Amino acid sequence: MPFGWHQKNIQFVCPERVRPLFQQAVNSTAKLVNMDGAEIAEGSGHPGKRLVVLPYLCAWLFCLTVLSAATVFWSLRECGYDLNQPPGVTRDDVYYDNIAFNLNKGTGFSLDFADKEWLIPYGEHFDTVDRRWIFTTHVRGPTTSRAPVYPWLVAKSYSAFGRRWDIIRVFQIVLLPIVLSTFLVWCGLRIGNPWLAPVAAVTLCGDYGVLSPAGQIMTESTGILTILATLVLLDRAGRRGGTANWIASGIAFGVSLLVRSTLVGWLFLAGAGWIGLLLVRMVRRQSVRHFALDGICFFVAVAAVCSPWWYRNCSISKQFEPFGSAGSIGMFGGYSDGCVALQGNWDLDSALVAERAAVRARGFNDLTLPEQEHLIGEESKFRAKEWIFKNVSKLPLLMLQKGLNHLAVINQIHWGVGLANMLLVGATLAGCWLGRKSVGQWIMIATLLSLGTTMLTWSHYGRFAIPIRPFWHVACAISIVSFWGMVFRICKR
Repeated sequence: MPFGWHQKNIQFVCPERVRPLFQQAVNSTAKLVNMDGAEIAEGSGHPGKRLVVLPYLCAWLFCLTVLSAATVFWSLRECGYDLNQPPGVTRDDVYYDNIAFNLNKGTGFSLDFADKEWLIPYGEHFDTVDRRWIFTTHVRGPTTSRAPVYPWLVAKSYSAFGRRWDIIRVFQIVLLPIVLSTFLVWCGLRIGNPWLAPVAAVTLCGDYGVLSPAGQIMTESTGILTILATLVLLDRAGRRGGTANWIASGIAFGVSLLVRSTLVGWLFLAGAGWIGLLLVRMVRRQSVRHFALDGICFFVAVAAVCSPWWYRNCSISKQFEPFGSAGSIGMFGGYSDGCVALQGNWDLDSALVAERAAVRARGFNDLTLPEQEHLIGEESKFRAKEWIFKNVSKLPLLMLQKGLNHLAVINQIHWGVGLANMLLVGATLAGCWLGRKSVGQWIMIATLLSLGTTMLTWSHYGRFAIPIRPFWHVACAISIVSFWGMVFRICKR
């Protein structure tokens, strides 16, 4: 049975005084009160599943149409209207392209920016751009600085179709709207309102940050897919229980970690929250058996998926560094005067200071690439800790700025973008409250985990929020549909 079919009565949560009016408004607007088909057609108590499915099928087709058009528009703008344009050499694109090239070449998960064959598509352009942050141009070897799944997928594309970036971009442009449309309709089923998906799709069409990565050789589009799958499986596990469901959700999150290593912060915060709730239940003398078993199944599944990669990172770096070196290398960029000057955004120049200090160390050039990455990470962490102890008074404001940047309510491109995100965040909070007995609780948990991770590490102009922004549009749609339903009912009276 599809998710939500078992749900008899969907009740929106609101103040007691307006609850009857509020619930009637939503039901009369949706023309679909529950998943069993009641109230779908007048005089028909059992219209069958076909009438139940039809509104959601129409919603899916509408979402697919508008999101496909918007994804094509934003993606083409992102890649300069040239789908086969080489990846941008001033971002992470170039790392994924280089690693995928080496995987396809048979040299393993490694970097080699001096490979002449790899450089051919870039031409002279690669030698003229500002690529100060690519410190590994003179070395080659295995790396721990990136997660494995996305480069592996790109390498498979290179193997099947040759080194063509248009194939990858077209695949992402086609897949992303399908995944988003399906997720939005699933949320509509969970809430019990077919209007939810179209409303969320309309607001999502204007979200450049979610749709434009389909035109990049970056992990964001794949990360959206795995995070959405994780939420769906967690919702299923939370409603139905069962060891298999919690293991499935753990596997999905483990794959997400292997797509975007920044999610490791989510893992630690979720683990801390689970332990805290476990202790609270024990103090209150509540049953903890099922709660503890569910958490253990989830985290063990995550570890089972990721442990081979974690072991590989430790073995080649010869250090206990299971999560790779990317986080430690960038740490000083997130805790420095430069980060303060950028209002909480990661500062490249500060990160380069730590890098240059490590490169000047005696014997640096004799180290392997993983050892060099580790040394740079240690230097960056040392400088970040030193800055933190000297600037404790600045930390609260810095963390607040990181959080606001993560939510994109501080926007240095245009004030209108910041205002739009402010409205989106406000509507998201309202939607999470209204739908807290359904998907709203998971949207809030994902937002808090993402926000907490960013505030403790660093922000980069809202980029780390991209995989969860579709959740915000769902919560925003809950707010809009609920408010519209209430106004409709009032006007009808």
